[in-house]
Amino acid sequence: MHVGRLLSCAVANEVASRQVKDLRRLLSSGSRDNWLQACTAIVDILNTPTSLVRVEFTLLAAALIKCVKVPKDPRQLSLLTALSESMAQRLEEGDSTDVSVLSPKRIGEAMRAIGVTGRSPPTAVARLRDLLRPHLLATIPDMGPLQLRHVAWAINKLSLPWHAEINMAINTILDRVGLASVGSDELATFVWAVSRMGGCNERFTGAVAVDWAGR
Repeated sequence: MHVGRLLSCAVANEVASRQVKDLRRLLSSGSRDNWLQACTAIVDILNTPTSLVRVEFTLLAAALIKCVKVPKDPRQLSLLTALSESMAQRLEEGDSTDVSVLSPKRIGEAMRAIGVTGRSPPTAVARLRDLLRPHLLATIPDMGPLQLRHVAWAINKLSLPWHAEINMAINTILDRVGLASVGSDELATFVWAVSRMGGCNERFTGAVAVDWAGR
């Protein structure tokens, strides 16, 4: 009996692992139908208490990003709400094993997705946004130019009074990344966003002026 239960658990875990791999493949596909199929499957898993599949935080973040790209689909709002609620719940539970894999790249992309939802998002999205803030502060120093642009753009888009994050992003782009390593499109969007938030100090504007003149 004991051996039978162990074998049953092993088979169930293998099936769950395969399902997660399939979801990753669908989310990384360029097909909109595949995105929707994966997002819908993830929400079905989240809504099934007896499901053996543990959807990782990184997979939820990837699904959230894809979900906001299909605003005209009638399922989009329910998908967006369910994904946001699940991510928020895991942040509140403080599952360090799960949350620690949410990399600077994923947080930057998640912020962009939240920014796309606008200033009057569903309650679940607003809750997720606020719960992500401490993780955002912790990861900005390790972000690359694209993620820093996403963060600055989202903060401005949502009119959030997150001045500490803006200042940290500016310092990161000046002191660690270096303006020379930032593409023209990324830099233009970043400067536009931080200027609208009142974050363009003398040091930053001077450095940008010198860099831009040499491009």
